[in-house]
Amino acid sequence: MNIVKPSIITLLSFPVLLTGCITTQSGGITREVKAAVREAVDSGNRTGIVIGQIHRGKTSIFGYGTTAAENGRIPDGDTVFALGSVTKIFTAETLAALTRNLIVTPATTLGEIWPRVLDGNPVTLGALATHTAGLPRDLPLDLLASNREALLLELVDQAMGNSTSQASQAAPRAYSNVGMAVLGLALQTASGLDQETLTGRYITSPLGMTRSSYTGVSDSNSAQPHRDGIETTASRHATPSVAFGSGGLHSTTRDLLIFLEAHLNPAGTPMESNIWITEEGWKGHPLGWQVHGHGRGTIFYHSGDGDGYQAFIGYRRDRKAAVVLLANSSADDELQRIALHILDPSVSLPSFADIHEPVLPDRALETYTGTYRLASEGPEGNLIFIENQRGRLVYKETTSTGSLVRLSPMIHQGKHRFLVVGLPLTILFPESPEERASMQFQDTDYPLVRVD
Repeated sequence: MNIVKPSIITLLSFPVLLTGCITTQSGGITREVKAAVREAVDSGNRTGIVIGQIHRGKTSIFGYGTTAAENGRIPDGDTVFALGSVTKIFTAETLAALTRNLIVTPATTLGEIWPRVLDGNPVTLGALATHTAGLPRDLPLDLLASNREALLLELVDQAMGNSTSQASQAAPRAYSNVGMAVLGLALQTASGLDQETLTGRYITSPLGMTRSSYTGVSDSNSAQPHRDGIETTASRHATPSVAFGSGGLHSTTRDLLIFLEAHLNPAGTPMESNIWITEEGWKGHPLGWQVHGHGRGTIFYHSGDGDGYQAFIGYRRDRKAAVVLLANSSADDELQRIALHILDPSVSLPSFADIHEPVLPDRALETYTGTYRLASEGPEGNLIFIENQRGRLVYKETTSTGSLVRLSPMIHQGKHRFLVVGLPLTILFPESPEERASMQFQDTDYPLVRVD
């Protein structure tokens, strides 16, 4: 999750690599899985990956690549990554903990949590934790930028209506970042504790997960975010606290393996009651977790993707297996299948051999580099820098005063045409010096002028 600063996208009325060494611990991860991890990094789209597994009581950790494009180190079991939507599992299991402690239950309604603001609202905490509340998927950018609880509650009121007629039956299951953000705020309101304190008191501290937090750990073993091999640290923004129920947690492979070990063998752990409440769930769905299969072969899992990181955790009791996969890059590939393969060997390992884009020589790339601005904008408009970074064009946008708005790689799509990764924008460069470059957005061309 990310707060987006004003950008060229807003002006156009848009609505809302490196090879690495290897570190292994305890063995146990197969050669085929290690080869797939190496290939994912060596393809150039992934910067660093750590995979950890538990299999019949044996723990293994394997890291490959680097924590940063510049001056990085080999990622290992103690490297800190942002977890994205995997945070939702911790929010859901906090609901289970507060249920055990008789503070709330999955049947508690939002009207009970906020009687003055959402009086009579029938949406239950269980529906929020199982994505069956019928709330929108994404949090609006203005809400994230303002970090105001009141705006989130207004969104709930508008989406659901303040009527008991909504309570007759659960909505179809539909993934909702809004719902999990509301759940996080509801648990904070009911308990009188902030999200960091709740997660620490009921999950991370009892289990000894010492490098897991919402603020992250800034040290030499923190993984920096990347998109297709380009570091995006400068343009990435911290998740606002209003959205902590949905995202924002940071952790390590080692901490997450401790968490999953408790789920494989709950008896006698501080999490035992919480885990059974979580898996029993609400109206046929576990709290937070996604589920594959059924009965003894049930796989509980969740993933988080985007904003420069990717994460996956899952466990399967019948095979006494659990897996953590963390990467400090976003890319459009099938990396997650490596983790699924460990839990279910019938899932084939992905191939990353054929995902390279055409490579252009530096001499060709230099014809495109320069500083641009929308022709319709004056000197106060945002600047667009097209740069050649290690043989690849990069889109860098700043305000007129130099504040970074975004940094994103560009993909060559054909003659003089480049897609800006992660944005619905294409840059068309001129075939001759007399012509202008242009930015294509929703089938409309916006002329660019060079200002360098």
